[in-house]
Amino acid sequence: PSLMTKKYIKMAPSLLQRQQCNNTKSTIYHHQYNFRIVRSITTLVVLLCTSIDHAAAFTTTSSSLLLPKIQNRNQVHDFQFRSGSNTMTPTSLLHINRHTIGTKRNHAPSSLFSSPSGIDEWPVIAQAFVFLGTYVGLGIGTAGLTKVLEYISQSTSIIGLEKWRKYFISSSFPLILGIFYSIAGVGHFVSSESFTSIYPPVGTWGLWYLPGSAEFHVAWTGAVELLGGCGLLLGAVRSILELDEKEEEKEIDAQQQQQEDSFVDFLIKWITPTSSMILFILTLAVTPANIYMYTHGATMGTDGLPLDVSFHYIRFIVQIIFLSLLWRLSLDSFFFKWGDELD
Repeated sequence: PSLMTKKYIKMAPSLLQRQQCNNTKSTIYHHQYNFRIVRSITTLVVLLCTSIDHAAAFTTTSSSLLLPKIQNRNQVHDFQFRSGSNTMTPTSLLHINRHTIGTKRNHAPSSLFSSPSGIDEWPVIAQAFVFLGTYVGLGIGTAGLTKVLEYISQSTSIIGLEKWRKYFISSSFPLILGIFYSIAGVGHFVSSESFTSIYPPVGTWGLWYLPGSAEFHVAWTGAVELLGGCGLLLGAVRSILELDEKEEEKEIDAQQQQQEDSFVDFLIKWITPTSSMILFILTLAVTPANIYMYTHGATMGTDGLPLDVSFHYIRFIVQIIFLSLLWRLSLDSFFFKWGDELD
């Protein structure tokens, strides 16, 4: 009996603790039950509010699309361009509502309708590959066409270096490119809104985080285009006048001639290779605007419709041609001028 008593006395604290633990568990279960009830009621209220909000957004979007004129077609493309008709169907309205309420996960923000290329509906990582792939394609195409132009210029059976310099490097290429870039530079200031509308927003392709406003970038690129185009025109006019002048023998020392040449003459002498290289770099710098028009269907102006995909492919080829001409013009005009200085 004494052993039994001692054993019971030792077990008594543990029995008391068990009873207290059971009371605590029952209290916890009671609070958890109440919390589940409150959470269920809160969830129902949130779902109800969300449904009302989505229904209101759907109604607003449907009514706005039935208006006869869309205010900003750069952000909201014309419905007729997408569907080919003016009829509204429940399926099309659901498609519109899906884009209006929110964008899909892992996708960049897009406009109401996808672009003609459909790339703005792709995941951001795929859009980034398209952006980088465009530059790779430009590099490969420019390198290949530059080699072709180099072969043509050096081949005596086709043109030869003398005719290549006289008819192309000193006259034709600077005049054509100078006129084009001068007009484009003026356009940046005359119709700045058109160029601003094709500037990529922050976060486009998951890569575009360039500081500065669209107006600022349109202004400085236009100024550089205008100055570079005028530089090419000035160099072309100077070269043409030099070619037309009769060659007269002048007995002047090289040192005296060097002293007479001013700093302005030095700049004018090297203005063609400098301007063409600056425009080459600028053309690469403004390429994201062209890519944005292709991937997201942006247009120059608020009333323009998205351009067809074939237009972007043609412009891609034209851009390769311009880059190749600028690169060839910069190198050849530099080496020709350098050769003249050595002579």
